[in-house]
Amino acid sequence: MEISRGELYRRVWEAPLTKLAKEFGISDVGLAKACRRHKIPTPPVGHWMKVAHGKPTLKLKLPGAPEETVVLEPDMHRPPEVNGVAAEEFPKLKVKVRAAPEELAPFAAATQAHLLKAKATSGPVYCRGPSVFNCTVSAGQVKRAVSLLDAIERALPEVGAKVVRGSKDNNPLHVDVEGETVLFSLTEKYSRSSFIPDSERKSAYPRYDYEYDFSGDLKLTIDGYFDGRKSWSDGVRERLDTKLDEVLLGLVAAGRAMRKRREEGEAERRRWEEAARIRAEEESRQRKLQAFRSHFAHEAAAWFQHRQAVAYLEHLKNCMAGEEALPEASAHWLEVAEACVASLDPLPTRLQLLREGYKPDEWDAPFGGVLVEEPVPTSSFVEGTLTPRGRPSWLNR
Repeated sequence: MEISRGELYRRVWEAPLTKLAKEFGISDVGLAKACRRHKIPTPPVGHWMKVAHGKPTLKLKLPGAPEETVVLEPDMHRPPEVNGVAAEEFPKLKVKVRAAPEELAPFAAATQAHLLKAKATSGPVYCRGPSVFNCTVSAGQVKRAVSLLDAIERALPEVGAKVVRGSKDNNPLHVDVEGETVLFSLTEKYSRSSFIPDSERKSAYPRYDYEYDFSGDLKLTIDGYFDGRKSWSDGVRERLDTKLDEVLLGLVAAGRAMRKRREEGEAERRRWEEAARIRAEEESRQRKLQAFRSHFAHEAAAWFQHRQAVAYLEHLKNCMAGEEALPEASAHWLEVAEACVASLDPLPTRLQLLREGYKPDEWDAPFGGVLVEEPVPTSSFVEGTLTPRGRPSWLNR
């Protein structure tokens, strides 16, 4: 963009650099550098405040040739960018601070009413709650602080945000930025010193009073955990009034950063839950497999015990093959023993289940019904004698 020195001189004395820079599509810092490079005087600090209150100001003269051309290059002087949010994203953003507004925005008006009702003391007045902004200032800075809050509240819709009333359960007033809750506070810098009043000097336990020294400088701070710029304050060359465009960009950036942080946290939590689920499934599979091994071993031991019992019963019958008729009780004992030996064999039941298809039990036996619940005692032959290692359950019947 090209403009003559005389035209640029006229424009910079008609509007603040921050507003003029937006019109030119560059930053206010870049515009100020261009003015210094071409020796174009700019309004000093406090000039526009005097203009707003109708006070006289001194306009500096333009030295040199007014027809000289000034080149403003947007690539060299980009508009402000706050935490990755550029001003070009919101071309209509213009935050105007009204010197004496006839009607304040709703929440700014509520904040002013609360601060003006505060008890008059030498200390700061403050407010925080579901229907007022978080603000801590001296009594002399209430109107200016409220005018800043009013300008922010009115301009928030231009960046797709809005002020939302809090709830009674300790949820303060906040800004909704693309669905995210963003909190900010407006404070005045001050120092405090303690002293003992004259009336308390003779007391054994004197009461201390405090003196406050207010600087008159306001600071706006965005609360929350995110990387990037979080605060703007009055400076030597620029007041907070001229930085509200950046403040709104900062609120948008804070909301997006908080949303990104929340989404990353939720994604991490889902990864943890998925890893825990996989780990629990693997542990459950191992427990079920171990239970299957144990049941299978017990079943095989029962089949081996059945074969031993069959051999023993056949041996008894062979030993008594040539003898006379047995007593009735002995014959009954052999019948019971033969029936018990048959019941010890798990093979027929297992074959039937395998042919028909077993039905897994999720809580007990995932690989099929358990045929033998407890370990089966086994026996061994040592030097031709039977040495029992346990007592078969069928002998206890």
